[in-house]
Amino acid sequence: MSTLPPPPPDLAARPRAWKRLRAGSVLWRIHFTAGEHPMAWDGMRYFGRTTSRFDPQAQPCETAGPDPRGVAYLATDLPTALAEVFQRTRVVDTRRGEPYLTALATAHDLDLLDLAGTASLRLGAAGTIAGDRDFRATQAWARAIVTTWPETPGLWCASAMSQQPCVTLYDPGVAPIFPTRPALSLPLSHPGLLPWLVPASEEIGFTLL
Repeated sequence: MSTLPPPPPDLAARPRAWKRLRAGSVLWRIHFTAGEHPMAWDGMRYFGRTTSRFDPQAQPCETAGPDPRGVAYLATDLPTALAEVFQRTRVVDTRRGEPYLTALATAHDLDLLDLAGTASLRLGAAGTIAGDRDFRATQAWARAIVTTWPETPGLWCASAMSQQPCVTLYDPGVAPIFPTRPALSLPLSHPGLLPWLVPASEEIGFTLL
């Protein structure tokens, strides 16, 4: 059961805090290129809601088609990106779903709504919003945020797994969010990634498969 309060009716009047992500900041993401909904390195997910924490879509995935609001989840470091994606099994499966590892540098400055620490308290939420296990409660906050402030390009919060920064990007928000090309985008099974994947998996205590 969630301990997260619902979004307050006066959310629009609450003081917001912003985290500025400077142009050129490096973000990491794991995206799957096979399966029902393959994702490009710069792709947004327009179907949903799923069980991801800050999905803003109006309807559950099984009852809805594409939604006008897209979402992408990224991290500021590789271990956190792995921990977030493979948290249910704690196994970094480099082949199932043909996952890719992408590193990208942001195209321009992004002012992200800060949900870390006391910033979320001032909105009427809780500092532990990113760690709340009831995704329906956190998704209610995501929908309230994009409805109240549709220009918001995304969210800044701490990973529930590593406590390191994570970024949730929304479209439409402020475009262009992604650069014209990634700094890196390779299959997670690529042998050249092993020098990165091995220590990153060891750092978070996950099995690398």
